Amino acid sequence: MTFGTLNFVSSKLLYLQIADVIEQKIKNNEIAVSQKIPPERELSKTFGVSIDTIKGALAKLEKEGYISRRRRHGTVVINAQPPVMTGLSAQSDICVVVCTGTVRTTIGDPAFYDRISGVESKVKEQKLNLVFKTVSPDDGGIELEDGGKKTGGLVLAGNITEAHIQMARKTRKPYVLIGDVFQKGFIEDTADVVTTSSFDTSYRSTKYLVELGHKRIVYITNEIARFPWELDSFDGYKQALKEGGLEFDNSLVVETFSPRPDNVAQAVKIFLEKQTGFTAMYGGLNQEYYFGIMRAFKEKNIRVPEDISLMVCDDIPGMTKIYYDIYKLGELAVERLIERLTNPGWKPERVLLPGHLVEGDTTRRLEAAI
Repeated sequence: MTFGTLNFVSSKLLYLQIADVIEQKIKNNEIAVSQKIPPERELSKTFGVSIDTIKGALAKLEKEGYISRRRRHGTVVINAQPPVMTGLSAQSDICVVVCTGTVRTTIGDPAFYDRISGVESKVKEQKLNLVFKTVSPDDGGIELEDGGKKTGGLVLAGNITEAHIQMARKTRKPYVLIGDVFQKGFIEDTADVVTTSSFDTSYRSTKYLVELGHKRIVYITNEIARFPWELDSFDGYKQALKEGGLEFDNSLVVETFSPRPDNVAQAVKIFLEKQTGFTAMYGGLNQEYYFGIMRAFKEKNIRVPEDISLMVCDDIPGMTKIYYDIYKLGELAVERLIERLTNPGWKPERVLLPGHLVEGDTTRRLEAAI
């Protein structure tokens, strides 16, 4: 990467010249959003100046909202144009990009509609306009109203894939994600992600079951290593067992490889043919898992909670669960987007919505633990 030469006899300070050079490369997309800028020591050699001078230039670009600097992550471009400093006008649009795909369903999903309702509420509170675009991974782009002239920023929700992220970046508009991207790793630190903690949900659920006296707790999931949040959930389960003085037993792990109730029920029935002696089951998943599990239990005459205590991660009436006010995810997403648009000191964050335990009638304390 070449940057040109500085004017060492100019009255303009060197750090300002360097900041201007890098800023221009960002605006011209020579250094794209999400791309890393070379390390300070390398820039120091390139420009022939001290590291302190480089630090001053990068500090200016960070303050103006072009880059984000984090230890062990490096310096990453987060914005190709200066942030709005005067706030958003009443004519500005916030565009909800409904991301469709094959993994997560948005149609008929109450949790998805709760998220969008939260977005709508906060947008109205800010006296902004709300528009919607439904985009599949194969669409190739996001067509914004008036070519994007009225669009302040984007809120991505649903089955977010890397293709959706690339399309959002092409708009050159700030964006925020509700939930993680369906990919092997978490997204680079160039945008806010508003979500819940899979680790915390699994950890607290399993810990609660351990406190009720359960020692053989089945962990049921879609596929442990497919997405990073599934690994986080699995780690939370194992951590709670460890802290409870219980050894992890891989034979108590059930992978269904599909969220459909029929597939879940079949996986559970196969597991029940092989395993006995467990007293509780936890799955960090949705109501489809609950229906599949209960179908298998019914066929085997297993009662909840008399025979097996059960927890899943969804707002099912009467279920013992870690409850999240999903509506607030939408509100938080808009708050973070407005923060990015109006605060020159904005930095991307992973915002985790706190949850709390709700005790229902699907779990019970074992008599030996009383």
